[in-house]
Amino acid sequence: MMPFLFTGPGLKHLCLEPHESVDPAGMDLLKATWQSLIDTNEPKAISQLESVTVPSNRPEGSLLFKLATAGNLSQLRTLEIVNIAGLFPNLKRLFLDLNTRNPRTSTIKTDIEESITGILAFRSLEYLYIRGLRIVEGLDRIIQHHDPSLRGLALVPDRLHEYPRLHLSELLEMAIRCPNLEELRLQIRRSMGNQAECEIYKALSTLPNLQRLFLDLDFDARPKLPALGSHKTEDLDALRQTFINAAMDQSLALQIWSMIRNKSSRLKDLRLFPFGNQRFSAEECYLLNCFARSYLLTYYNLENPGVPVMEQIGKR
Repeated sequence: MMPFLFTGPGLKHLCLEPHESVDPAGMDLLKATWQSLIDTNEPKAISQLESVTVPSNRPEGSLLFKLATAGNLSQLRTLEIVNIAGLFPNLKRLFLDLNTRNPRTSTIKTDIEESITGILAFRSLEYLYIRGLRIVEGLDRIIQHHDPSLRGLALVPDRLHEYPRLHLSELLEMAIRCPNLEELRLQIRRSMGNQAECEIYKALSTLPNLQRLFLDLDFDARPKLPALGSHKTEDLDALRQTFINAAMDQSLALQIWSMIRNKSSRLKDLRLFPFGNQRFSAEECYLLNCFARSYLLTYYNLENPGVPVMEQIGKR
């Protein structure tokens, strides 16, 4: 079947969905039918794919190798799958989900290390989307390898809301290493608006070409997640801090915008998304969602220049 995928002259983007529950007899018949077609009418590869997506949280290496053998993938620009770097010398965008099906911590760490090694096998990329990266050291290695070509970097928390906990020095280092970064998504742990948190926002203003910024604001003040099945939070001080961190309104959103966008900044869009209601009781989750509003701030405001347009989005 693979060779026939490339006979469409206008095909640019391909999404393949692997299936495990297939009837063996039906598959044998299907293979025989395709082989008969190939024997009587050999397909000629015409299309040059620009993007391939394999929606699976495990590597589908053999599938991509078959695809590369059947047609020309030399012009591929976007790949949503883990590492097969040598097949795609001109790749510019890479989308990775490092979440694992096995919840054991040791397995997760091994999978992440293997995936980081795979990312480093690619030539310098312009756009990276990574879900489930948990350690700062891994992010640092990735940035060192792909800077200064990076124009877009998106880090998305894993299922348990784990993410690289970046400090001020690491953000300032990112600004130096990634001068061409235009789009950025990362997570910041809120600390009731103290000085350290404010300095983090100000550090983001040092990214010289940043235009679009998506901040996931972690409001969970508990030292660690409780065990599954736990009920109401026993640490009342941590719960109080969590509610303070979760509270987001237009005034606070504007203050964060003002700390990030200075006179030399090129920031056009800022999205603020509070998160962190993992393993709270149902009552606590409900109240946290009432406080945790998301906002989108846009620089262009024809009616009141200098003041961003602000709208609440994603109501819960």
